[in-house]
Amino acid sequence: MNAPGAGHSQAAETFVKKLLAHLDECDVDRLQQALPLFQPHCRIVVNTQPFASPAAFLQTWLQAVVATQHTLTSLDYHVIPGTATLVCNAACKVRFDESGRDKMGGDAVLPAPAARAQPRARRWGTYYGLSLQLVLDERVLAGDAAAAIAALNYTLVFRPDDTLMSI
Repeated sequence: MNAPGAGHSQAAETFVKKLLAHLDECDVDRLQQALPLFQPHCRIVVNTQPFASPAAFLQTWLQAVVATQHTLTSLDYHVIPGTATLVCNAACKVRFDESGRDKMGGDAVLPAPAARAQPRARRWGTYYGLSLQLVLDERVLAGDAAAAIAALNYTLVFRPDDTLMSI
């Protein structure tokens, strides 16, 4: 027999994994599919840097962050009584493509030529530690992800010594 709330735990975990999968996406159109997950006036902070809107965050993520691979390691959530919200605290690992290429396969430093270079193999660096806090609408526990994210705090908490990245 399942423990009470076991389905809710699975729904919260599925939602967080879905968000991480969107952040790992390199296709512009697919990354834009993450926008409906955010409430219009969502508060977003990445490493103490606030963003004015979810669209600004996703645009910056697409243009300024190289390819990523996120892995969820643990998840804790608490429903806030009387507010129809829940707070999720996720511990994750993330690694970055250290090949010198952006998400689209072009040079990450030099201006892009008219035609993009052929995609090359990614060179994944060592995992960083990531702390992800989310304030979500309680509807996510029922599987409804539309406009569910009210706040997102994305903080790198561990930087490996052997990384080439400067964040």
